This record gives sequence, C-alpha cells and structure tokens, in this order.
Amino acid sequence: MDAKFWKASLMIGTLAFAGALLFAGVRLLEQADMLGGLPEAQSLAALQQNNAAVIALVLAALLLVVSAGVTVMALRRLRAAQAEQTQAEIQRQITDATARMSSEVSRLKAILDGMQDGILYTEDNRIRYANRVVTQMVGYDGSESEADTTNRLAGLYQSLSSLIGQNGRSQGVFTIRRKDGSEFDARVTHLHLDGAGVVTIIQDNSPEKALQSQKLRFVSNASHELRTPIANLKTRLYLLRRQPEKMSEHLDVMEQVIAKMQQLIEEMFDFSEMERGVMLLEREDVALQELVTEVIQNYQAKAERRSLTLECDLAPEPLTVFVDRKRFIQVIANLVSSAMSHTREGGHIHVTVTPDAAKPEAIIQVRDNGVGIAPDLLEQVFQPFSLAKHGDLGGTALGLTLSKEMVELHGGTIRATSEAGKGTAFTVRLPLAT
Repeated sequence: MDAKFWKASLMIGTLAFAGALLFAGVRLLEQADMLGGLPEAQSLAALQQNNAAVIALVLAALLLVVSAGVTVMALRRLRAAQAEQTQAEIQRQITDATARMSSEVSRLKAILDGMQDGILYTEDNRIRYANRVVTQMVGYDGSESEADTTNRLAGLYQSLSSLIGQNGRSQGVFTIRRKDGSEFDARVTHLHLDGAGVVTIIQDNSPEKALQSQKLRFVSNASHELRTPIANLKTRLYLLRRQPEKMSEHLDVMEQVIAKMQQLIEEMFDFSEMERGVMLLEREDVALQELVTEVIQNYQAKAERRSLTLECDLAPEPLTVFVDRKRFIQVIANLVSSAMSHTREGGHIHVTVTPDAAKPEAIIQVRDNGVGIAPDLLEQVFQPFSLAKHGDLGGTALGLTLSKEMVELHGGTIRATSEAGKGTAFTVRLPLAT
C-alpha cells in the first residue's frame, strides 16, 4: 500500500470522528433541554442514555487515535522504504555513470596512445596526463622508474612552457633532446581549455624533413639523369648538321639515347604508382625459367656489342611462380642491366635459377665480375638514383629501387652482396606457386 492509501484512511477516520462528535454534542444539548421538564425517573433514564453516548464517543476517539497512530507508523515505514529504494536507485545510477565514465576514459586513453603525436595535459603547470608517444619521443621505453619518467616529462614541459600564452592557441618549433643525448626538431602547439588546463601537442618534424629532403634529392637526381641524354641529343643534332654523311651513325646513337630517356620516364612513372599504392598486378602461374630465358635473349645482342659474356644456368625442373609476367620480366631485366652497366668490356655476367632445398622457394641470382660496390654504398643500393652517381661505368637510376618494390609486392625478398673490384651479386627469393 502506498502513502495515498494511508493518508486517505486517516482523513476518512478523522471526518467520521468529527461527525460522531458533532452528532453526540447535538444530542446532549437536546436532551439537556428536555431533562428540566421530566420526572426524576425519566431524567435518570435519559442520563444513562447520555452516558452510553459519551462512552461510545470516547471509544470512537480511542479508535481514531489508534488508527491514526497505525497510519502514522505505516507512513513512516513507507517513507523509509521509499527512501531506501530512492537511495538504491541513486547508487545504481552513480555506479552506471561511473562505469560509463571509466569506459570513456579508457577509450580516450587508447585513442591518445595510438596517435602519432605526443599529448600532454597540464593543470596549474602540473602534468596530469602524458600519452605513450611523449615518453617514446624522449627516448624512454617503460623500463625506467615512474619518478624518473615524471621528472623528465616535467623538465620537458618547463622547456616548452615559455611559448604558452594566457589563452587561446600558441605554436612554435623547439629542439628536444632525447635520453641518449640525440636531438630532434618538434612543432609544439598549446591549446587552452575553457576553465581547465592546457593541452600540449608535440609533433616530430624529422619524418617530414626527411621526406622533403628525399623529394629534393629525387628531383635533383632526375634532373641530372635527364640532362645528360638531352645534352647528348643536342650534340648529335649538331654533328648531324656538320656530318650528313654519318647520318646513320648519329641516328643510331640518338635512338639509344631516346630509349634510355623513355626507360627513365617509365621507371619514374612506375615509381610514382608504387609510392601512391595504385599499381595493379595481373598475376598468373609462370615457369620462372621462361622469364629468365626471355630476358637473356633480349640482352644478348647488347652484351656482345660491349664484349660481355652473358649466360644462364637454369634448374631442369620447372619452377612455377605466381607473378605478373610483364612486371617480373622487368625485375630480371633491371638486375641484368645493372650488372652490365657495372662490368667492363670482357667481363662476365652469370644468371642462375635454382630451387631452395629447405623452403618452397625459387632462387634467382645475377652475378657479375665488375667494379663492385663499396661497403658504405651497399646499404643505399636500392634507394632511388643511388647507383647513378657511383662508379666509373655509369649505372641505373630507378631500376633497382623498382625491382626491390616489385619483388616485395610478390611476397619475395632481394638482397645485394658485393666486394669492390671483384663484382656484385643480387639474390632474389620468390615463393613457389601452390
């Protein structure tokens, strides 16, 4: 039963008692007027009736008091039960809100830890939160004590706080020192939160600077590679006008130069496609020996013109690979072309195709006895234009870079070994088709 029922019961009982009291009072007054003119015997009988009415009235009053007391106790118990229920509901709501808040905090922390930029949140110049990237930026790997990390981050924030204004947003570039003493440039942004602290965003500028440097180097090298054949074309055009009797010779050289320029432009286009991740592969099952044989035949005439020996040694059983035929012919051709470019007249280039005895892989090796590559340059051999500036026999511009990217797109690996003055070997490992 709810509070309304008990309140209604108490009201009805009160009204009933008031009605009974009014009725009894009226009756007593009427009988008091009548007692004066009645004989003594009748007066006594009337008084007895009045006493009975008074007693009934008293009993009604007692009943009303008891019912009122019971009603009041019931109301108190009902209010206590409602208070307990309300308190339990409030406690449940608080628990649910706390759980939701904790979940949101964990989600936000996971998002901030997954960012590439460092995030610091401070209140009254005290660090309240630092994501994982910040500690990694300054060279901490989590093995240090919490106090050491906190002190280091506090020192970092103090060095960055000189940029902080009173409100709004402020930016600047700082040089930050890591734990090992190395330094890097960082772009720092401070954001003031309304009525709260300051969010500091730290962005490492090193990748951006490296990418910008790579772009400038790429443009410079590409310009260098194109300048030489253009100058050669201009020279041949000049000689063609002065020596018309040697037209056939000059035209042959111009065709070779144009073919080289066309190859460079195509390589730059392919490199751009791979950098943007838009190159599509039309893969099929192909016998690897067929691809190598086709490349050897295409380069045999060029090798003879340069007095080079170009030969191959192929495994007797077919080694089937799942590759883009056109693209993988380009890979092998780039390796052979690089070997020929770095081998003097009378040199030897040997191509082998063998199965791996331990893994389901095919091994392609292109070995020459040319000038070789210095150890300090071997690590850069697959970078764009790396061989174009080294050695006295010229070299490829993007061929090896494209070969490495293409081999890896097919799930394989490529590596180079060399010894200055004794030659270079490129080894490609490619999974066999299942």
